[in-house]
Amino acid sequence: MSTTARQDTLRTCAPPPSPDPTPAQPGIRISAAPIYRHHDDRARWYLQTATAPTAACACRCGYTDTARGAEAVAALATSYKEHRAACR
Repeated sequence: MSTTARQDTLRTCAPPPSPDPTPAQPGIRISAAPIYRHHDDRARWYLQTATAPTAACACRCGYTDTARGAEAVAALATSYKEHRAACR
């Protein structure tokens, strides 16, 4: 298979990146690398650094926030849930 054919296949199979939420399109987006790999997956034997999870949220009232790192993302999810309950 040629290099361009492989690249086209990867582009076709990869999901489009999800945009961060905005006040016009409120919500929460959390992105984290998968932790589990299948036992037959040869990629698990290579040393790879894990990417830190990220999150972004927005509310119709104009509240926006972003976070990077596991603890910060968990705190953002909690604060967004509390904000939504108080904002309605």
